[in-house]
Amino acid sequence: MDEIIAEHPRMVRLRVTPRLWEILQRHRISFGARDAERLGALDLPKTARIEQYADFTNGTTLHTMGAFSYTMTGEPALIAGRYCSIADQTAVMGERHPVEHVTTSTFPIRVPRPSWVWARDELLGGDQTLVPPMVPTKGPAVLEHDVWTGNRVLLARGITLHTGCVAGAGSVVTRDVPPYAIVGGNPARVIRLRFAEKLVERLVASRWWECHPKILFTCDIRDPERFLARLEEVRAELPVFSPGVFGWEVLRGELEG
Repeated sequence: MDEIIAEHPRMVRLRVTPRLWEILQRHRISFGARDAERLGALDLPKTARIEQYADFTNGTTLHTMGAFSYTMTGEPALIAGRYCSIADQTAVMGERHPVEHVTTSTFPIRVPRPSWVWARDELLGGDQTLVPPMVPTKGPAVLEHDVWTGNRVLLARGITLHTGCVAGAGSVVTRDVPPYAIVGGNPARVIRLRFAEKLVERLVASRWWECHPKILFTCDIRDPERFLARLEEVRAELPVFSPGVFGWEVLRGELEG
């Protein structure tokens, strides 16, 4: 397959050929104003699950993201649900260093850099046993649904930004963020809830993001109380929203087909 530049256990690097571009377009995955020529290549994690109507406005590394979400950053260590708005320069902290060890250097731990391989071979004979970290690095930051991160937000690994929350520009978010909370600062703290607590509970319980997107045009999104009341009336009439899901297995099948 001409599209595969390199394949690794967790990731595949893809050349954006006209055929690959057509597949992405057919699955309704967009890249802002960019076309195939401007993209050049893409990195696709093999675990990524991308719903139709997701948009990777910037960057060339894809990640799990739900329908109607967009990302303005190339940050790969994210998992996002539906209706998320990820602003430019949103980033996730890098891997954890071993503060419990004598040295915080990862030189004795793993082999990610050629210069370190040379050093182990030439200075240590290449037969040393690497030291496993006492505390493993946490996984990606998770954004549930309808999460908005402002410009230059920095997220700790492994945290969850719960549905409806907002992280203000420049925030350093080191802990989970409650549903529909607005946080800001360094470290980020809750400034206020977007709505009263009981209304937040009702919005979360409604799971409106699972409804067909027609709900956002059928109900008045400017008034959450009226929105929920109308949702109860029309929900049974609306089809469940089940968009197609794109990932490596799907892509490989289409490239081989």
